[in-house]
Amino acid sequence: GKKPTLDRLKKAWVPLKKEILDWRSTIGKPILFTEWGWPNQDSAPSTLEYYQSETPDPQAQADCFEAFFGAWIKEPKVAGFMVWEWRKSLGQDHSEAADLSYVPYKKRAMKVISKYYRMPGGGKAATTEPATTQPATTQPK
Repeated sequence: GKKPTLDRLKKAWVPLKKEILDWRSTIGKPILFTEWGWPNQDSAPSTLEYYQSETPDPQAQADCFEAFFGAWIKEPKVAGFMVWEWRKSLGQDHSEAADLSYVPYKKRAMKVISKYYRMPGGGKAATTEPATTQPATTQPK
């Protein structure tokens, strides 16, 4: 199908937001969005699969983040947001032209994320630099 416009992506959040907030009212707890994001692919707005395309589309990825934040950033019933996937590995090529992953680092999507994380009342700004160390192991010593 035809790639959705940013306006269409924003409109798509209207019924989803209502459904999520209706559910939230049944539990009375704030919402924390964890592990959310979109891949740098032309299929980003239309897929629930991890990798469905071999065609990078950094604007589609950025538009998905823009539509999401537009729907949720000012919602008082939201406790926060955790982006998936901040980085894949040290030394990975994160360029818009090569990386099809969910990593926003060095892509237009990072500018969108940073813009919303820098909003007044949004706390500390997102960093554009990934961690420089490997994650801690979960294996007991």
